[in-house]
This record gives sequence, structure tokens and C-alpha cells, in this order.
Amino acid sequence: MIDRQTLRLARFEILAMDTATRVAVSSQIARGSSCNDPSKLRNHSGHCPRAEAMAKAAGLSVEILDEKKLSNLKMGALLSVAQGSAEPPRMIVDYYTPENVNAAAPVWPGRESHHI
Repeated sequence: MIDRQTLRLARFEILAMDTATRVAVSSQIARGSSCNDPSKLRNHSGHCPRAEAMAKAAGLSVEILDEKKLSNLKMGALLSVAQGSAEPPRMIVDYYTPENVNAAAPVWPGRESHHI
């Protein structure tokens, strides 16, 4: 018979291994797409479709903001920096809606999640 402490420890180990696997796979994807691809694919035209496909495969809703949407959102700093590029500006917004919640919250990589 398994005691409660052993069962809790087993559940924790499974959760820790699942988290570690997700982090490792995510790191591998990030390194692969930023380091191993040719330069011509490291722009918005090459990155946006792949990022959109990966997010949808993970069960996220995706929105790619173009110049018009960025302008409507008053993202002048991003638009002004993008003027120095031959590529038009884009921003990828992934939405994750957990179960039993009605509102979608944007996910900002590298920051805490904030509700807008």
C-alpha cells in the first residue's frame, strides 16, 4: 500500500518532469528558429507563419498585428523603429484561455502576464 506522502512526491515528480520537458522543447524550438535558420528566414515573413502554426498547435489563439493595427493601438515607438527596416512591422499576440474562464488574456514573453 502506498502512503499519502509517497503519492504526493510521485505527483510532484511527474509535474516537475513535465515542466522540465516543456522548457527543454521550447528552448530547442527557440534556438532552432533563431540560430539555425538562414538569415532570409529570420524576418517577419518567415517567422510569423511558423510562430502562428506553433501557437495554434499548442492550443493558443493567435493574432498578428500589422501596421494599421499597431497604429490604432498607438504603438509609435515600434512603428518608428520599424521605419528603418525593409520589412513591415509585425507583432504576434498569443491568447491563452484556461478552462472555466471566459476572457482571454494576452501572453507577453519575458514579462508577467497582464490583463489589458
